[in-house]
Amino acid sequence: MRNQVALALRMSLLMLILMGPLGSGWGQTPTGSVQGFVSDERGDFIPRAAVTLTNRATGEIRRTRSREDGLYRIEHLPPGEYELRVEAPGFAPTVQRVLVQVGVTASADVMLQVGSMSETVEVVAEPSRLDRVNYTIDGVITREKIDALPLNGRNFLQLAMLEPGVSVTVSNPGQFNNLFNVSIGGAQASLTRLTVDGGNIVDPVTGGAGQNFSTETIQEFQISTFNFDLSTGITSVGAINIVSRSGTNQWHGNGFLFYRDRHLAAFPTLARDPRHPHPFFRRAQYGGSLGGPLRRNRAFFFGNVEWLNQDAALSIVHTGWEGFRHFDTVAESPYDGWVATARADVRVNDRHTVFVRYSRDDNHAFAPDDVNTLPSNWRVNRNADDNAQIGLVSILQPDLLNDLRVTYHRIRNENRLPTARECPPTRLGCLGLGGPQVRVDGSNIRFGNSFNAPQDRLIDRVQVTDNIYWQRGTHRLRWGGEWEYLNGRGRWAFLEPGLLVLHDPRNVQLVNQLVAQIPLPPTVRNTLAIPLPPIFTRPDRAPTLAEMLQLPLAVAFIGLGDPSQPPSFRAASARRNHRVRVYGQDSWTIRRRLTLTYGLSYQYETNLLNHDLPKPELLRPLVGRLDPPGKDKNNLAPSFGFAWDIGGRGRTVLRGGAGRYYDTILFVTRLTERGIIGPLGTGRVPISSSFFRNPFSFPQVPGLLPPLNQINPPLGVPLQFTSIPTKFTGEQFLRVLALQLSELERRIAELGRSGVTGLDFFKTGSDLLDPNVEVAYAEHISLGIGRELPHQMQLSADVVLRLRRHTLFQTDRNLYNRAEARGGAVIPRCLGAQATDPMALCSNGPISIYQSSGRERYLALLLKLDKRLSHRYQFTVSYALSSLTGYFPTEDLTNWFAYRGPLDRDARHRLTVSAIVDLPWGLRASLIAVSASPPPLNARVRGNIDLNGDGTFGDTLPGLKINSLGRGTSQAELQRLVERFNREFAGHEDAHGALIPPLVLPPRFAFGDSFHSQDVRLAKTFRFRERYALEVLVEVFNLFNISNLGGFTSTLDAGRFGPNGEILPPDVFHFGQPTLKAGQYFGTGGPRAFQLGLRVSF
Repeated sequence: MRNQVALALRMSLLMLILMGPLGSGWGQTPTGSVQGFVSDERGDFIPRAAVTLTNRATGEIRRTRSREDGLYRIEHLPPGEYELRVEAPGFAPTVQRVLVQVGVTASADVMLQVGSMSETVEVVAEPSRLDRVNYTIDGVITREKIDALPLNGRNFLQLAMLEPGVSVTVSNPGQFNNLFNVSIGGAQASLTRLTVDGGNIVDPVTGGAGQNFSTETIQEFQISTFNFDLSTGITSVGAINIVSRSGTNQWHGNGFLFYRDRHLAAFPTLARDPRHPHPFFRRAQYGGSLGGPLRRNRAFFFGNVEWLNQDAALSIVHTGWEGFRHFDTVAESPYDGWVATARADVRVNDRHTVFVRYSRDDNHAFAPDDVNTLPSNWRVNRNADDNAQIGLVSILQPDLLNDLRVTYHRIRNENRLPTARECPPTRLGCLGLGGPQVRVDGSNIRFGNSFNAPQDRLIDRVQVTDNIYWQRGTHRLRWGGEWEYLNGRGRWAFLEPGLLVLHDPRNVQLVNQLVAQIPLPPTVRNTLAIPLPPIFTRPDRAPTLAEMLQLPLAVAFIGLGDPSQPPSFRAASARRNHRVRVYGQDSWTIRRRLTLTYGLSYQYETNLLNHDLPKPELLRPLVGRLDPPGKDKNNLAPSFGFAWDIGGRGRTVLRGGAGRYYDTILFVTRLTERGIIGPLGTGRVPISSSFFRNPFSFPQVPGLLPPLNQINPPLGVPLQFTSIPTKFTGEQFLRVLALQLSELERRIAELGRSGVTGLDFFKTGSDLLDPNVEVAYAEHISLGIGRELPHQMQLSADVVLRLRRHTLFQTDRNLYNRAEARGGAVIPRCLGAQATDPMALCSNGPISIYQSSGRERYLALLLKLDKRLSHRYQFTVSYALSSLTGYFPTEDLTNWFAYRGPLDRDARHRLTVSAIVDLPWGLRASLIAVSASPPPLNARVRGNIDLNGDGTFGDTLPGLKINSLGRGTSQAELQRLVERFNREFAGHEDAHGALIPPLVLPPRFAFGDSFHSQDVRLAKTFRFRERYALEVLVEVFNLFNISNLGGFTSTLDAGRFGPNGEILPPDVFHFGQPTLKAGQYFGTGGPRAFQLGLRVSF
């Protein structure tokens, strides 16, 4: 590994040497630019005017001259305030201030007045901030907003929601290292690109931020949402371009403390737990920063460090069988970490500037990776990440500039299973600690080992980016790109020791009632009665682990093989990937009012799929071709757009454009497949319980018809009983593992040496890749208008359409669980000795395969009203009216595109308001208010019911458009569909022989809950000797303590038939009931909480 990283660094240095003089480049830079026209008082353009731009913080000076048509442009400017000075013979010099923001072209037209050079005209009026050059849709969060707005958890990414169409959710701290997820236009947050100073910080394995940064580190950041600039990099859904702070000619620094605890908050959980009447919560965030000149106007330094210590209280609420409510609890979740950054900037001379930055993120937590899981299912999560960067900006000529950056990023993550230290066995939530994960059908209960742990990863990434800027007449030419080298390794012992899904005890009772009602001889009836521990008939306490394992087994999964990732077979090449992306773009100012931008990008990656592994013969009926997948080499992406300054004064700009933007494929996508289609035993493989055979003898009754003949499993049948409960229990499956596992592992090692693949032996698997997988892309189309309004306000309105193509989804191509009446499995089921015969072409279970045929559509109207600071206040109002639709390929495995509707991430309305007001007496108030529509909800039948026989269970209620609850289907219409279901389906058997129970709607239920939250801050600043300040502040999150409920249950409640055929309701209802509250520790929308803050600065 050390030699490989050294090789990558040497290649980076070689590219520094080669790319600088040649001007071919790679990537994205976090800078802005200034453009304008120089004219006289009659409006005639003035050529060859001297234009000087001075950074007011660092003294850096940039110079250029206006062209024959009066146009001037200065590229690649660090964000900040600048002084613009324009001089021409016969005219008085004119001076005005210009604000440069990341990713924005500031407009600064200058009108010179006749006069002498000794007379300086200072323009006080602020120029229009409408970008009249770019057609991209993006926004900038400034340092002032980062400093002034209330943030629960002090994470700057939360402010991304100030842009229309952008949502921010809290990540689970037990899931890797990103604390916040940013979704743009409802797309997966894992696909959002994040860069710091142009360097990629996305976790290449699972997506999202691979490293956290302090709010004190950030100067500002840009959110690119639609039709983004080609220098943005690889993403089809949007990007966040973060700029770190640097030192200035003034020494400045601060020290701060933010504190909140349970005494300053409303009750933090969804339901009160009498065992924890006062859930403990405490959080302290403290640190400081320091920056200033090492040499005035030449060298600068900035550094900061911040600690976060938190003990959170998390609510766990269960659905399903009534007795599971005894597991409802409040659990403590600690999080401790620190982040630090140091940066130095040096102006070598007037032509070359160098900066270096180092950032560190170190944290550990005991936390869940999903909601409503018991602590025995949590993880001990540790992260230690390093990010180092060096950049060189060279002004080769006044109109030619090169920006070259090299970034090294190391991601270290360890996910461990909890021990008695974190989760004492005497604690209720620690049921099943260290054992297999246990779930129960029809409920959300989950305890025992997380199926994704233990795991760890060590990833080294070297990235070289370069951009060339060349102003050639009225053309602004840019070209560049990036080269990225990735080397990752780790361990992933998934499904250790396994995952058991048990049957709902209510279904067991239903089957026993059915048996009791059928006229059968007493001996036969007794033979068919499924034993059920008494606790499941009188739920007066929480069941023990032993009692839970006496529930019938539905299905189970285990992991077998070496957990090394990538698997040991050809691991050296499998852990590496090279990414190359290049682009060229021209912005052509045809006239003063019209700018056309057009360009083309291309990307190529060497190791997205398992290009070195052919598919086993067993897959031929499922995928057709067996040769290794080819490399996607046709990823050309054109873009075109325009910006029309109507009237030529920068007051109204019409903009529009279209483009294609490609994604990547996350590293995790190909890991599991290597263990399955590579040599047996060289990688870890997920195996279904259907691979194992029943060794226990149950009494057999000849002549019984389905489903009664399934209750007593015969000897040798596969251990998968998803249709109806049987007498085979979870405890018995663990005994099977204990008896057969050692012999199975011995045979795996023996066959692996002979070249047998994992799929040849197991004949079941998941996460396989179709050889025709393509890289996903999105087509963006937008048309909008921006208008400068009175009182320093700016309004924008854009209609956007994003069509995502070739998105990944996974289905069982083998249709292993398809009803025999519909054709059964594609590859015949194994019989007897075939089950472990590597040469037999049969199947032991599902064979799930990824394919890139998914499609999504996002259509939205985006509105934004922004008021700059004047008269002591500023505000931003963002609104999105949107629709996100797509296909649901797992609803019907025989017709992937039969179901289309609103996706779970759809939100029809989203409104965000932020405001900052400077009050008298040194007071400052600020606000963030968020409102959003609830997501769509579906209604499903019980999880063991397969109505159409395709092999998926828990089907959508017949007659209901998928995910249409809250999207057009009313409660009355749902009631009518339930009544029709009870007439046509209830009391009959499904496609597998399972008895279909009647459905009952609760007396009160909801399709979801809209989201509303108001976070406010009030700060008082005391100043001493002009340079020193003490700020005391109080923040209130969710001021009106709005519940913001979520996790509404979509499974319809099943009743039972009474003695006279009437439908009796269940004891407890769950459909349409919430199971969680938003934001219990970070972010907005959680229970009302007060936070106190103190900041000393100079």
